[in-house]
Amino acid sequence: IAGLCETHLRDLYGAIFAYRQIFQLDRSDEMARDQLRRLLERASRWDELAALLEQEATGAPDIETRVLLEKRLAQVHETKRQDVVAAGEAWARIARLLPGDESAIQTAVDFFQRGGRFDLAAEVIAESASAVEDEATRAWLFERLGKLREKSGDLAGAGDAYVAAARLRPSVGAWQVAEASFVGAERWEDAAQVASELANLSEGSERAEVLAREGEHWLRAGRSDAAVAAFERALEADPAHETSAKKLEELYDAEGRTQDLVQSLLQRA
Repeated sequence: IAGLCETHLRDLYGAIFAYRQIFQLDRSDEMARDQLRRLLERASRWDELAALLEQEATGAPDIETRVLLEKRLAQVHETKRQDVVAAGEAWARIARLLPGDESAIQTAVDFFQRGGRFDLAAEVIAESASAVEDEATRAWLFERLGKLREKSGDLAGAGDAYVAAARLRPSVGAWQVAEASFVGAERWEDAAQVASELANLSEGSERAEVLAREGEHWLRAGRSDAAVAAFERALEADPAHETSAKKLEELYDAEGRTQDLVQSLLQRA
């Protein structure tokens, strides 16, 4: 019936119907599957072709075949169906099939960003970045994850991603964006810990300023003991840092630590 419909009756839809029946009766019939795929393409029935390719990929006997089918599916979604999000989902599945393949991860992320699905782009990186062997690439992916989470409004998650990037590639800028994200999310303990890391990369008055911010974060977190330690370190870095001196004096007064206040003033002098 399929042969007659295609060659004599010029009835593509009848041929498609017949080949689909054959394929449903025998999933292992590669000829029927290939003919069905060819005719769907000729008839520009892209939704049905995409569904067929996805079905084939799911039942593929090995990873290599499945990856090839997913790539073809992604191409159909992008060029024929104009659905970049669906193309991104196909590449996300490829990234899961090929752990550590940075090209697959980045391609999936690019498609999701083009479709405005920053949440799905972030999800791909979060799932796959840790498997990437190259540290510089892994750090870059975590930085990108931080930016994507910021766009999605997830400041706490962005902070976590920036911290992961900063631990792989420490820099003042990396720790600063992590601190800013935690401040925006009001995760004060995390903001304080990040400020402490940032202080290790700073000197003099700049270090004192960072440590003073750490002290403020600890105060907001309800940790006056840690705040005192941070302000003390700030004054060690810069004895003329008035903000830290004033905060430390207030904390010593509140806790009745007159002797510690006297000692602090003597050390500064």
